[in-house]
Amino acid sequence: MSVALQQFLDLIRRYPLVTGCVVALLILGGANYYFYHQRSELARQQDEARRYGEAQLPVLASQPRLAAQNATIVEAVELIERNLVVESDLAENLGYFYQLEPASRVRV
Repeated sequence: MSVALQQFLDLIRRYPLVTGCVVALLILGGANYYFYHQRSELARQQDEARRYGEAQLPVLASQPRLAAQNATIVEAVELIERNLVVESDLAENLGYFYQLEPASRVRV
């Protein structure tokens, strides 16, 4: 063993309290570094979630209006689907056009 290493080990054996404090200081310093960076990352994620939530507030406030518009659109789509012309059903197609005759005042 080298002389410097032997002197260092003797110093550690001579001052166990100081050695324990230095080891504890190094461990706690490493933990502090780790938790500081973890806290910074969590704070960034929390800020991002807060901004996302604030952006959603107007959408949530207009939700009843959007639901009413959606219901209106669904009704319109159902009406369009009911009134579509089906190529294979000639009798129903002619009936549809005869229904349009009085409304449009056009003779078919």
